[in-house]
Amino acid sequence: MVTLMFTMTGLCAGCGDYLEGTSGVITSPNYPNALAAVRDCRWRFSAPPGRRVNSPSEFNLPRDESTGICLSYIQTFNELYWSAHPSLDNVEKICGNTLPAALNSSNANFNLDFHTHGLAPGQGFSLTYSTEEESMCGGLLPLPSGSISTPNFTLQNGTYVDCKWRMTGEDQGNQTLVFRFDYVDVPGHMANYCREGVVYLVGRLFMGRTCGNRSTEVLLTTPFLSSFVRLIANLGLPMRGLPGTYNVSNCGGVHEGSDAQIMSPGYPIGYPPNSICHWLFIAPLGETITLTVEDFRLEENCDKDSVLVRNGYWTGAPLIGKFCGTHAPAPITSSGRYLTVFFRTDATGSAPGFKMTTREVQRGCGGLIHTTSGNLSSPSYPTSYGNNVECRWVIDYVPGYLVKLEFTGRFDIEMDSTCSKDYVLIEESSGGDRWTEVAKNVDKLIQNRL
Repeated sequence: MVTLMFTMTGLCAGCGDYLEGTSGVITSPNYPNALAAVRDCRWRFSAPPGRRVNSPSEFNLPRDESTGICLSYIQTFNELYWSAHPSLDNVEKICGNTLPAALNSSNANFNLDFHTHGLAPGQGFSLTYSTEEESMCGGLLPLPSGSISTPNFTLQNGTYVDCKWRMTGEDQGNQTLVFRFDYVDVPGHMANYCREGVVYLVGRLFMGRTCGNRSTEVLLTTPFLSSFVRLIANLGLPMRGLPGTYNVSNCGGVHEGSDAQIMSPGYPIGYPPNSICHWLFIAPLGETITLTVEDFRLEENCDKDSVLVRNGYWTGAPLIGKFCGTHAPAPITSSGRYLTVFFRTDATGSAPGFKMTTREVQRGCGGLIHTTSGNLSSPSYPTSYGNNVECRWVIDYVPGYLVKLEFTGRFDIEMDSTCSKDYVLIEESSGGDRWTEVAKNVDKLIQNRL
């Protein structure tokens, strides 16, 4: 049971920007004149796939003559998938009047922060950046098929590798993009959200992730052919990477905004071996999806051929059920606007397959919010919420404002050490379809009040 109040607070005009060009110049406020005011600025750089940010600079940021403490300084860090807001306590503060070495990112996403106390201000800085330098891995992958691999990594304490592979080619619709990795050897554990290393797949939505040492085949799929795969890992830990292949199968796809009908490949004659199909159904905000099975005939062994239905859009969404044989499930209704159907068969045997229909139903939990204040609550609050529930609220606020979230009533969610069962996740948009985690740990949510 959760109730949450939100309000918007005005933010004065400042500095910083989100930069996606191949080159350019940024300067501190009032450069080259002194700035006798407190300022905190952040510039976010995003390089094309396979490139990284190179930023030679010139600057004059003073130190305190007696203590050597930086009165004005810059800090740089690579933006990692689990947080665009890392702690900067241990990140070097760069100041003085001697030109530092070039500030090179290790990946395509790079942040630069500038802070000044307004005390004994210097001229500031002027920084010229470019994205001409190649990154150590990543790039463009042509559709419909190909291979993906990583270089031999050298142990480097305190350094992260960040590789992004983006698909190029025409999206025909009603297809599934399939990645098969021979193995995955990346630092990290699924129980702590792969914080030391991760491989993840993103289309229009975040589709799935994996990490750790997995010696057998690892599968990642998406119905969005316009997607990318990203590897981030701590090079202070040993790793082998993720060799594998990818291909497009002619089944699956995204159904959005209307009722739909889907069938297994070859229905009703029989589906082919080694089929992989990924369907995603998306209803309008505030509506749910009801899935009805009209015909269902698979092999009896669920380890061979099966259908998985998830209450959400990614591989970690709550599993509603795994079905095989002729045991068709009763109609299934999602708790939110997303529902996933995943079909996979093995190399032997076949059966007629299945036919299913979906319809959109008013009303689920979640939705798009345009108001400047209001209240959110979990389904059925103040009584208990149900099982396998996934709700997503999007607060669309005016540029130049901040959103304050405060838990005002009872906060009673099933607790476990990793928050992997029931949780409240707060994210913020990083531009476009990029979302970064602000908080997920229940204790932090309550203590910080966001």
